[in-house]
Amino acid sequence: MYPRGAVIKFAAAVYFLFYPAKRHECSWSEFFVPAFYTLNETTADVLPQTNKSATGSSLSGFNWVDQSPAIISRIHTGAPAVALTFDLCPRLSTNAFDNELFEFLLTERIPATIFISGGWLIRNSNAAERIKNSDGFEIANHGLQHRPASLHGRSRYRIKGTLDAHSLFHEIVSNEVLLEGFYHVRPKWYRSATACYEHDALSFIRAQGFLIAGYTLAGDSAAGRGVRFTHEILYNIKPGDIVLIHLNRPGTGTAAAVIPHVRRLKKNGFVFVRLSDCVYREGQLYY
Repeated sequence: MYPRGAVIKFAAAVYFLFYPAKRHECSWSEFFVPAFYTLNETTADVLPQTNKSATGSSLSGFNWVDQSPAIISRIHTGAPAVALTFDLCPRLSTNAFDNELFEFLLTERIPATIFISGGWLIRNSNAAERIKNSDGFEIANHGLQHRPASLHGRSRYRIKGTLDAHSLFHEIVSNEVLLEGFYHVRPKWYRSATACYEHDALSFIRAQGFLIAGYTLAGDSAAGRGVRFTHEILYNIKPGDIVLIHLNRPGTGTAAAVIPHVRRLKKNGFVFVRLSDCVYREGQLYY
């Protein structure tokens, strides 16, 4: 077990020292991860060796994917079960937490899986404590710097990806250490920034012991498309869906759209499950 105070203070110091100036040059997580977490030969062996043409483009494994047998995007169930998953991505604001939506989940006892990035945790420690002291929520890994899972430093939706295998390793494992130190649980699930992955990165992430969470429906838009967009998406929820919603954007209408749909589903006999409430077997998730 890692001392929570020491982990948070050290990570915060590293964050503010290295992150603003070196965002595009290096991975500041390399300064944070403990020395005994290193990329060993066994782990490196799972990385396919991609061939590149003279123009530098990869001939295999270079494509971004959000659907793959390695990504769990829905639940196989005979029950009217739905998994609500919430992403907490880092923002410049220290008030990046939708209290209205979170309070609703607490009051209605709606279980959910929350994917937390290290950058968000460091800037929103009070909200992180609220999650810790509340029942019904599963903690999951959303990456230390909130970077798409790349082995080549490529960007996705204008968010710079991890630089290489070592950078991806630190993005995942450093946040694992941070979350375990704060919440005293070891996350089982990982979702990268943008929920997109270079194809070759998938086997590498699985080799770290994580299950990779995708989604069936994106219940809101990180780009802020508004309440109407969210209503239209959530109206189509079906049994077995894994729904992705952002919990870091208060005042954007997400709560106003999500709350009535959750009430509607609950009234119609739907049950809400965390990903850990399901059984993973042979590449599928069952409830």
